[in-house]
Amino acid sequence: MKAARANARQRLKEIGRERERAMLEAFRQEVGTTVRSISPLLLSFVATQGGSLDEILDQIGMPLRWPGSPSLARSGNVKFRPVRDVYRHYLVSTATGWHKAYRMRGAGPGTTFMHSGDDWARLEIVAHSLEFEALIGSVKFETLFGELRVELDDRLPDTLAMACVGRLIGDVVDHAALRGRDWPITRVEDSHPLLGQTLVVATGSIVFRMPWVR
Repeated sequence: MKAARANARQRLKEIGRERERAMLEAFRQEVGTTVRSISPLLLSFVATQGGSLDEILDQIGMPLRWPGSPSLARSGNVKFRPVRDVYRHYLVSTATGWHKAYRMRGAGPGTTFMHSGDDWARLEIVAHSLEFEALIGSVKFETLFGELRVELDDRLPDTLAMACVGRLIGDVVDHAALRGRDWPITRVEDSHPLLGQTLVVATGSIVFRMPWVR
């Protein structure tokens, strides 16, 4: 009887592992069918880190509540809010005083592939696209469907804000992933009075397929 019970428990463990493998395969099939584009900033940032995008994509696991939620295709139109979400920006108290912090977007499947001190970078699947979000120093980057939003910690003088429009983002914000890129600033948005301003940049999107469906 003890041997039979032990065999039953072992078989249940095997069934659990088989189920997990089958669900991961189904999740990847959905992702492979859905994803058709990628933010060029994500490609550029990974290249500056000396990493492998395929290896990073392999880290994307099945969301906890999948397939019930989150859905790869969000309900309604997925778009940026006209101003930054105050509730994703908050203050934390440290030994050196109060500092601004940011919550990640984190609504869709994805993975954080860089974390150094207070800096982090994350890729996320939003509907049909691989998108990028990062906090580097005091500057927040977030892409969506061919548009990049660069959230500055401080407000720009009016004359400088006006002069930014039409310039390449790499000439205004110094980061290796932006240098030499033909991505113009299309407008400067005001935000909540307690926050800085946002540079809106046209990056376009690039056709992309997940590595397991190429």
